[in-house]
Amino acid sequence: MRKELTTDNSKAGRKVEALVSTLPEIHHRPWGYYEILAHGPGYLVKRITVDPGKRTSLQWHKLRDEDWVFVDGTDCEITESDSYGTEYITNNPYSVFIIKGELHRISNTGTKPLVIIEIQTSDEPDGCREDDIHRIEDDYDREVECRNSSLKEQMDTYDPTW
Repeated sequence: MRKELTTDNSKAGRKVEALVSTLPEIHHRPWGYYEILAHGPGYLVKRITVDPGKRTSLQWHKLRDEDWVFVDGTDCEITESDSYGTEYITNNPYSVFIIKGELHRISNTGTKPLVIIEIQTSDEPDGCREDDIHRIEDDYDREVECRNSSLKEQMDTYDPTW
């Protein structure tokens, strides 16, 4: 028995639409890109890819913590600063936990892409969002806060009750 051809593509269109809606959203940045893998009230999961020789901005978040698990790429440097302005540099970690208010940056010092799974968590249902990035330094001429003040002065203005 031969199947009859039809010009009604609505069923096929719905299947393609459903498939496409399950693909991660890709967001390009000057340092690489990230994909949103899952999200809900108070959490967001991303796969972040940092290109070789690139780094993210030195930044902090008012509303969220971040847990990074490194899944591919072996050469990286993590810069973190505590509320007193003391800077810590970690090379090639397996995972890093960034608490809200902590300055941080990731640098890919290797020759292949660095891939990280980032899990953001917040006490606020909508606390995991892109407008909660407060840049202190940036290699790509994006807007920064307090560019001319010292790290200690910037951290002195942090209020953990935000």
